[in-house]
Amino acid sequence: YMYSAVVECYESLKDIIYNLLQHEEDKMIVSHICVKVEWSIQEHTFVKEFKMSGLPSLSEKLEKFLTLLRAEDDKLETLKPQIVNVL
Repeated sequence: YMYSAVVECYESLKDIIYNLLQHEEDKMIVSHICVKVEWSIQEHTFVKEFKMSGLPSLSEKLEKFLTLLRAEDDKLETLKPQIVNVL
């Protein structure tokens, strides 16, 4: 169950980020990163290829990112720079 929850969270976050991006170049970068992540998971090399020491920092940034996204619609426009910085 835990594996499925992690995969579902990853897929949801990937979709959110991809849909927030407006420039094709940015979307290509995210897509490239996702391909590398998904390939390394499939090949069971994820832990070897990615620094796990960065997870606490990633978790903090993800929490801030999601908090910003949950802001009221009328505040989202003013929060866009913060959202981009966190992303």
